[in-house]
Amino acid sequence: MYNCFYCENTEISHKYGVREMMFGLRETFEYVQCSKCGSIQISNPPADYSEYYPKDYMAFAFDNVSEIKQFLKTARFRYSFYGKGLFGKLLQKFRRSPEIGKFISQTKTNLTDSVLDVGSGEGELLFQMYKIGFSNLTGVDPYICFDKEPFSGLKFVKNNLSQIKDRFDLIMFNHSLEHVLNPRTELLYATELLNPGKYILVRLPVAGGFAFRKYGTDWIQWDSPRHVSIPTEKGMRVLAADLGLTVENVVYESWAFQFWGSEQNMRDIPLHDERSLWLYSKSRIFSKKQLKQYAIASKKLNETNDGDMACFILRKSI
Repeated sequence: MYNCFYCENTEISHKYGVREMMFGLRETFEYVQCSKCGSIQISNPPADYSEYYPKDYMAFAFDNVSEIKQFLKTARFRYSFYGKGLFGKLLQKFRRSPEIGKFISQTKTNLTDSVLDVGSGEGELLFQMYKIGFSNLTGVDPYICFDKEPFSGLKFVKNNLSQIKDRFDLIMFNHSLEHVLNPRTELLYATELLNPGKYILVRLPVAGGFAFRKYGTDWIQWDSPRHVSIPTEKGMRVLAADLGLTVENVVYESWAFQFWGSEQNMRDIPLHDERSLWLYSKSRIFSKKQLKQYAIASKKLNETNDGDMACFILRKSI
C-alpha cells in the first residue's frame, strides 16, 4: 500500500518510469507522485543497491587532493562560512564559494559545538569544517570502509544513523536524505539526537520545479534508483511540522546542472559517459553561451523558489 513519506497521504496522482542514467544501465524504475503534497518516491526499489553504488561512487575526500588544491578549497569554504577574508573573496572570481558554508553559519553553530554529518562518505565537508576550526565533528555512513579518526576532533563511523547514541548541536543531511529508504524515520532519528533549540540542515533535490515540469522523466535529479524519494517544499514542511521542527529558512540553490544534465538525458547520454560535461569540462555538447544561459536561468529560478534543489534549515524547539 502506498504511503507518502512526507505527508502520509495514501493517494497517488501520477506514475513515472525513470531510467538509470548515471552509469547508463538504463533500467527503468517506477516512481509515484503524492496527490496531496506532490512529493515523489520509488515504488519498486532494487533488493540490492550495491550495483548502483560502485566503489568509485563517492568522492573520497581529502586523501587524493593536492596540498595546493586543498588550500584553495579551504580558503573558499572559510570565506563562505565567515563572509570575510580577502583571498577567499578573490577566489570567488574564478570559482564560487560553496553555499554550504553560508547555510551552516545560519544555524549559529559554534566551533566547539558537536556536529554530525549523515551520509558523510569519507568526509569532504567535515574535513573543510575541521580546517577552519571546528573541533567536534562526526560523520556516519554505512558505506564507508571502516571507522576511523584521522584527526583529534574529526571521526567517521561506519554505521546507520539509528545506531548513533550521542547528542548533537547540528545534524546535516548534505544530499543524503533522498537516498534513504524511509526519510521520515531517518529525520525522526535525527530529531531525537538533536539538542533542544539546535538545528538540522537538509540539502536535497525538490520536485515540482521548472526543470521537473520541463523535462519530465529526463529530469537529471531523478537519479533513479539511488534517489528513493524527492519531496516538494510543501512535503518537507509537512514532515518537519509532524516531527516538531520549525522551518527557519528555505534557500533554493539549483545550478546549471538542472538544464545540461537533463538535456544529456534527453540525448541518451549518461552522466558517466565520455561525452558528458560532468566528466569532461571541454565536452562539445554545449556551447559556452548555452552554459551561461543555463546559469542565468538557474539563478532566476532560485530567486522565485522554482529551482530543483533547496536547503532546509530546521530548528528543534527548546
